[in-house]
Amino acid sequence: MAKGKTITITVSELRAHLPEILHRVLLKGETFIITKHGLPFAQLRPLNKKERSVHIRFVSEEFEDLTR
Repeated sequence: MAKGKTITITVSELRAHLPEILHRVLLKGETFIITKHGLPFAQLRPLNKKERSVHIRFVSEEFEDLTR
């Protein structure tokens, strides 16, 4: 579970403040619910440890396949 709070923002806010929002996800662990026309459709959040390890393993396997 993320250590930060959950914040709802619009697509326009995401576009206008993407670097700051990514910084907040990375360093503060915040989660953002993205809305369009008032309806939530996406979530931007930090990966948990299990998700990070699966992603790293997948990338490593893909790299190995490329070098064979």
